[in-house]
Amino acid sequence: LAPPADLEAFRKECEGVADTLQVTAGTPFPVGPDRAYAKTLGTTFGTLERKVAKGRAALRRGGAEFRQQAQAAGGIRAAYADAAAKLRKANVSPADASINAAIAGRLGDAAASWKQAAAEARGKDKAGFDRAGRAIRRAEQKLAQTLRGLEAAGYQLRS
Repeated sequence: LAPPADLEAFRKECEGVADTLQVTAGTPFPVGPDRAYAKTLGTTFGTLERKVAKGRAALRRGGAEFRQQAQAAGGIRAAYADAAAKLRKANVSPADASINAAIAGRLGDAAASWKQAAAEARGKDKAGFDRAGRAIRRAEQKLAQTLRGLEAAGYQLRS
């Protein structure tokens, strides 16, 4: 795995070695980013972004009551949980398995934080909802940090 900046310097040598290999058992995977996995990432995060934006817009509405906050937070939790489940089921190459598992885990952590926020809103606990908001920010920051690992593997998520 070469850093993206050094890719061209290693391409010819890497391709020369790869051309001499013969797969006798197992499933061969392409060198570099897998197009099918990239598509899975794109659709998964595209859907997640749309659902989270909708939920956050509901949370920002002036005069949102606890019931609406709980509903919006629950919807965002479901979006994160769905994204985590989709990635856990994704068919990934061995090279992408660890980053995929890490991302799915971070998505699950974010879902858990949003679940807590929904529970605090249902309980009409403003201080608890604020604490959950801090946990959400930490979980989303860790997810963003983990997503940067995709860049090292040659993937690009639209921002």
